[in-house]
Amino acid sequence: VMTYAYWPLRGRGEHLKLQMEYLGVPYIVKDYNSPDEWQADKARLDNPMPNLPYLIDGDRVICDSDAIAVYLCYRMKNSELLGRGTDQMVAVRMVKGVVDDLFNAVIRGAGDKNLRIDDWMQNTIGPILSKLSTWLDVKEFLCGDITIVDFKFAEILQSLLAIRSDSLSRFPNIRDYSRRFESMPAISRLSLIHISEPTRLLSISYAVFCLKKK
Repeated sequence: VMTYAYWPLRGRGEHLKLQMEYLGVPYIVKDYNSPDEWQADKARLDNPMPNLPYLIDGDRVICDSDAIAVYLCYRMKNSELLGRGTDQMVAVRMVKGVVDDLFNAVIRGAGDKNLRIDDWMQNTIGPILSKLSTWLDVKEFLCGDITIVDFKFAEILQSLLAIRSDSLSRFPNIRDYSRRFESMPAISRLSLIHISEPTRLLSISYAVFCLKKK
């Protein structure tokens, strides 16, 4: 059984839980509820670059969400999630860059005390979603077959839907993609706790960082 450790929030690691559920990884979750708790364990980790999230698998301690995502593919003998062949592997890396841009935009928005949601959705989130909508086109997943980038993208979309339920209305192919992804049996077991659309910054931050899965 692997151990997945992170703060008790979605943040930069929730997509890894989606990936582990999809791959059928047996795992337990270790939550760090305070910086002091993390600092107490940090020096004891058998890794010269300790960071959160981390994954323990036997004697291995893997830090960094991207490294964990790659490790899980090889560990569970499903390297096809990294891309099938050169062209798809390159496509995964290209689209991941845009998905990371979307993630960073959401994180910055959640931390902006003067955020105007309508302007943010229209001028910051909208152009990035437009690129991804054009890229997705009519494909079932971002690169045709499901790959590691889909877990992160789908998780970000859930944050956006928690902030504004109509956030994907301008992009019907992305809206359908999100529904299709969430309906997969392994993923639907981690159903979201729904909250009403936030109208205050605190609620927005909560939706992005702390909306927990059951």
